[in-house]
Amino acid sequence: MEDGVEKPALTRTLERGLALLRLVANGSGRSLIDISRDAGMSPSTALRLLETLRAHNFVEKDTETGLYRIAIGAFEVGSSYVSQNGLSESARIVLRRISGQLGQTANLAILDRSDIVYIERLEADGPLGTRGRWGERLPAHSTAAGKAMLAWSWESRCDEILGPSPYARLTPNTITERERLMPDLRATRERGYARDDEESVMGLRCFAAPVLDREGRPQAAISVSVLAMATDATHEGVIIEAVRNGAQRLSVMLGWQQQPLAAPRTDTHSIFID
Repeated sequence: MEDGVEKPALTRTLERGLALLRLVANGSGRSLIDISRDAGMSPSTALRLLETLRAHNFVEKDTETGLYRIAIGAFEVGSSYVSQNGLSESARIVLRRISGQLGQTANLAILDRSDIVYIERLEADGPLGTRGRWGERLPAHSTAAGKAMLAWSWESRCDEILGPSPYARLTPNTITERERLMPDLRATRERGYARDDEESVMGLRCFAAPVLDREGRPQAAISVSVLAMATDATHEGVIIEAVRNGAQRLSVMLGWQQQPLAAPRTDTHSIFID
């Protein structure tokens, strides 16, 4: 039961098929044995599900190596989310401007449960531009994009998203304790942007700002990652300004009126009440 409503029964076969699709998507090619092992099912069961996915063009099989890869059908379904949520075309314009200005890769990420997922990425041509995978998923608490969205949410919502600490540690710099993360989110909100100092990937520093809807709720975040060794305070200031301006521009496109955000009066546990 959830909120007094009985949850519908889940279809086991569909659950298994979707689990396999995620496994195939997480890599450049995986064998049947590897997939079945990681999914905890027999090779014969995995094969039947993979062949069903292949018949619908969600996965493909390399005839020479026998490895399964994600196919165009999965991309078509995934990209429809981007186009339907109203962010896609507007975001590309903003990201293109940021990438061109900075010579760095600019990203648009959304929150999915306790992770962020990169749904748009404009890669820079310069030698210092960072690279990443479209659709890449990372824990929200360890990334600037995730912290930008968390910082414009309420404390109860953050707890719901992240669950109890300790949170997963990706690098020695990752903030894993709630009592350290909440002040970090408060500081993020006060300065208007988020940062992670090699908290997700060693050697990378990232800056992000939230994209807000007309109600001031975070819908996404724009971020730029740079090599930590190749930036200084002046360079960081330029990046931060570009990220904040880009996020504000996209927020306005979504109907945000640039009004100061206030904590909801019904939530006395907000970490952002002044």
